[in-house]
Amino acid sequence: MAKQFKAGDVVRLNSGGPRMTVTGIHKDSIRTRVACMWFGYKKQQTGIFFADTIESAGSPFAEIARLAAARLAASAPPLAPEPETPAAGPVHRSLGEGGDWWAGEGGG
Repeated sequence: MAKQFKAGDVVRLNSGGPRMTVTGIHKDSIRTRVACMWFGYKKQQTGIFFADTIESAGSPFAEIARLAAARLAASAPPLAPEPETPAAGPVHRSLGEGGDWWAGEGGG
């Protein structure tokens, strides 16, 4: 199925590159061409691309989150296994000579 784009969509070349805004669509009997505009080298650029060579760029925030997650996964050490927790039971404390374990009662 052919990719469907409309004016105002934000796209990117399948191979990467800057985010571009679709400014027009031209369909003929063979292929669909998509006119795009973007900013590069501090000035507005334009180009016409075949629809099968571009893809939706999605949200810039989704892209940032994807890149951050990839960087974090690549740099994070493997997780250590959780230590085994002892079975629940009474808490035992050493009382020592002549007093209780909390301050103020006997030995201190």
